[in-house]
Amino acid sequence: MGTEPELGAPTLACRREELARLQHFVRRAAAGDGAAITVVGAPGSGRTTLLDALVASGVCSYLLRLDGIRSEAGVPGAGLSRLRADMAGPPGGWDCGPELASSDSGDEVARLRCAESLVECWSADGQPCLVAVDDFHHLDYVSAEVLALAARRLHGRPVAMVVTASEDGRRGLLEGLEQITLGPLPSSAVYALLQSTAGSRVAPAVANQLINLTGANPLGIVEVVSRLTPAVLAGVAPIPDPLPVGERVTTAFDLAQIDDSTGLATLAVAMTERDPDALSSVLGTLGVGDEALDEANHRGLVRNGIGGAQLAHPLIGPALQYRLTPSQHRQVKIAVASNGQAAVPSHARGQGVPGPSPAPGSTTEVRLLGDFAVLRGESDCTPRGSAGLLVKMVCALEKVSLDQVGEELWPNGEPGEARRRLRNVLSRARAACGEVVLRDGEMLQISPDVVVDVLELETVVNQAAAEFAAGRPAASFAQRAIELYRGEFLPADRYAGWTTVIRERLLRRHIDMLQILVAAAVDADDVREAVRLLEQSIELDRYNEAHYDLAARLLVERGWLSKAVLMVRRARSAMDELGLALSPSLVSLAARAEGPQPR
Repeated sequence: MGTEPELGAPTLACRREELARLQHFVRRAAAGDGAAITVVGAPGSGRTTLLDALVASGVCSYLLRLDGIRSEAGVPGAGLSRLRADMAGPPGGWDCGPELASSDSGDEVARLRCAESLVECWSADGQPCLVAVDDFHHLDYVSAEVLALAARRLHGRPVAMVVTASEDGRRGLLEGLEQITLGPLPSSAVYALLQSTAGSRVAPAVANQLINLTGANPLGIVEVVSRLTPAVLAGVAPIPDPLPVGERVTTAFDLAQIDDSTGLATLAVAMTERDPDALSSVLGTLGVGDEALDEANHRGLVRNGIGGAQLAHPLIGPALQYRLTPSQHRQVKIAVASNGQAAVPSHARGQGVPGPSPAPGSTTEVRLLGDFAVLRGESDCTPRGSAGLLVKMVCALEKVSLDQVGEELWPNGEPGEARRRLRNVLSRARAACGEVVLRDGEMLQISPDVVVDVLELETVVNQAAAEFAAGRPAASFAQRAIELYRGEFLPADRYAGWTTVIRERLLRRHIDMLQILVAAAVDADDVREAVRLLEQSIELDRYNEAHYDLAARLLVERGWLSKAVLMVRRARSAMDELGLALSPSLVSLAARAEGPQPR
């Protein structure tokens, strides 16, 4: 029988318990108590890695392996024909029988006979046999049905069948069989995988952000972390947006095969998750029908949640941005900004131009940028402690489940106890600041008459981005957005995991608004203003060479060479900290600024 394999790979080490269970199952089944088991998990959760480890462990003396291939899924019997080829010369001279060759018939009796013939072949000489089927959901339907029939006819045979399948697909054919579900990795395993893949220390805040952005998906973590620079992993440079997911993630989620309409519909879902009511109008603007959304749902890219359609996994969003062209991505952004106004509270929708905040006393204002505050007119009614954290979470996320808030407030508490305590916290929040937070079944959401500075900011940012992308003047929107950005998002909660992604996104969008103003200053030939704005960008994002490059270029072109030299030196100092060479463009600018000038 074989021994335990060496679990050197961190992705496999995370699944020790599942591997041990599979090995025990195969030994028991191969000893004469034949049975089948399914391994189910999301794309990238480690199904194939686990099956490969089981096969490599030598747990069974004879092996048959069949992998589902998406490109053959529409060819009846394609999988069985490959299986037949592998069974051509097994021990004991097994004969597949004529039923296997005729398995593309629509006759259900023929398929049943084919399944019975397979079982006879696998157990013909009484030797233990392992039948390993990977990506069952990618098999053609005839092959999948025959194998599912065979899986239920192994009792009393020395045959173990192990089948991996997605959470959706054709798993219904395997209903009733024993199952192992590959759920999210525990925190300790995720951190170990992060550090092992990076080969260097990953800052805790960066690790938390990557876990959130990848949904703790093993493949996603490996693919993303391996593409990030040491500066990003150490927390001295921002995480790229979108994440550099790579082709393996795109393939795992079957994004390479989708048509443009389905891709646009899925990206529209991703960009309207915080304002699901806008999705229908956004799809209309894109000229994408409901059938595209249905196809995204059928493919497991989108699911219907309590608040509306949402992505089935966080990695689908960044992977889509690599799958679609920049013009398609821009098309969706414009549609969202002009129709949906994603992340816009009901009181702010329909505003055509940036304007002042509502007058004091007319509504309740929640400030999450800079110091946290809840203001009702001239009165400060900011809740503290757990009540304050509840208001922060709901106002930042717009809608959040009771369980999510409970886990954040009492991470080690029992679910029932957290629910009881949450009612008390909600009551204290209402006593302090009124009906800022409303309960709707299992969800908590913002009251429609509450103004939240973050949502007001994102409204204006969306408008600025849409105008700029369309080639129209956007400086007034960008200036308003910069005025609304009073400071860092919830600085007192910097180390709370749920705040990291929001904080980074708002900072990046603030820098984007500065770049719109830079472009406007350049168009107006106001180099002094453009450089001043670039200085602000450098202060916020000092490891981005593009800011130094543009500033140095403007200074050289204006003839302010000494200032250009200082700008290049600052860029070189920043790149030295990262262990990187200066870009060729900046090297060229340095030569122009420092070299001899013509008389």
